[in-house]
Amino acid sequence: MQIGDSIFSNWTIKSILGQGGFATVYEIEREEFGRVSKAAAKVMYIEKPHIDSPIYDFAGMSEDEVSRIYYNVIDDLVDECVLLEKMKGDSHIVSYEDHEIEFDENENCTISIRMELLTPLNKYVRKNVFTLRDIVEMGVEICEGLETCAKNNIIHRDIKPSNIYVTDIGTFKLGDFGISKSLEENHYTNSQKGTRTYMAPEVYRGESYGVSTDIYCLGIVLYRLLNENKLPFVPIGKKLTATDRDEAIKRRMSGEVIPPPVNASDYLAKVIGKAIEYFPEDRYSSATEFKAALEELLDYHD
Repeated sequence: MQIGDSIFSNWTIKSILGQGGFATVYEIEREEFGRVSKAAAKVMYIEKPHIDSPIYDFAGMSEDEVSRIYYNVIDDLVDECVLLEKMKGDSHIVSYEDHEIEFDENENCTISIRMELLTPLNKYVRKNVFTLRDIVEMGVEICEGLETCAKNNIIHRDIKPSNIYVTDIGTFKLGDFGISKSLEENHYTNSQKGTRTYMAPEVYRGESYGVSTDIYCLGIVLYRLLNENKLPFVPIGKKLTATDRDEAIKRRMSGEVIPPPVNASDYLAKVIGKAIEYFPEDRYSSATEFKAALEELLDYHD
């Protein structure tokens, strides 16, 4: 799709907001009776694989089996769209509005999802100063989004600044619930789940995981905001190198005790430290428990 193309019948693509993997995110708008509305559209193109594909390993499979896998992936994506629709209206979940699914003559699939247009946290923090209270409130609000996830049996497992969004009035919302990640986790690809920078150790090791994985990821995001924008074990006060980053991740995944973030009070450091414990059973048992611990801090960080 290109700038100026139509999408969702009466919307126009205005700009590209981001690209990666299977998806491109666009800013879109429509004009009705002199009023302009804006939204975001996530567009995914999924090419139907064939048994002789040089990209995937289909050894021992028939063409029918490969086709069945492909349509199972599409079914999973449709299920996720339905799930997003169920969560619509939660004040701390990015609002889903609509989706379209189209197949071309070769059975390749394009899935488009329309949602509210917001600012990713990683862009927002470049232009706005965060107080300790702002950081704690963000943690509380994202925990509230995770409570909605829990009610719908969803594990996000890729919480990071680019998947947390900020509204015009400063409300924080959780987005990107794995629509495109489902493509990377189907039967014919081998992608590690989540983003390594914020990933929980059990996910990194390829072990089973649960809701505490999201608590860990959110804890790492809060840690970074409280640590001069540096992740655990990353040197503060020097230019970051690839070696520094890889070594920091290696130390974190090995179970080395993480030092407290430099700008946190003792109690806040303790709260964050529990969220990012190496073993899942040592973390908060739920987003509700993590939220309660953060809410106790709001009276002290004005």
